[in-house]
Order: sequence, then C-alpha cells, then structure tokens
Amino acid sequence: MTHGHEEDLIRRLVLELRHAEPVTAQIPAIDAYALLASLQLAWRHPRLSPYQAHVVEKAGRDLQDAIARRCPFAAETLELGWNRALDV
Repeated sequence: MTHGHEEDLIRRLVLELRHAEPVTAQIPAIDAYALLASLQLAWRHPRLSPYQAHVVEKAGRDLQDAIARRCPFAAETLELGWNRALDV
C-alpha cells in the first residue's frame, strides 16, 4: 500500500465517520468504570493531539455522568481520575 493510498483511505474514513450515526453501547456499570479509568489514563498521554484529548475527555465525562446516575457514590472517585495533581 502506498503512502498516498493510505492518506486517501484515512480521508475517506474521516468523512464517513463524521456523517455516521452516533455509536451507543450497553455495558455493565463496573465495566464502564474500568473503561473510564482507561480513558483517563489515555487522556494523560503526552503524544495525544489536542483534538484526541478533547474527544477522550468529552466521552469520558459523558461516561462519568452515566455511571454517577447509576451509582452516585462513584462520582467522587471518578472525578479524582481527572486530577493530574494526584498522579504518582
């Protein structure tokens, strides 16, 4: 596959995804909690582009809200994951 062909594929993919219907999924709350923790970790990656960081944080915050509606106790612990000052 040539570099130009790869770029064409990526351009087509981006165009199609921008116009695709939203993606929904149903997963157990405990799995959503683990997924959110993974998103928070990815959000810290130094090579994440500003756009990717925005998408990860938006999706993570939406997921956090959904989890907190089901388990209010989780809300406080989930918020800790966005606090870079708590990184070790």
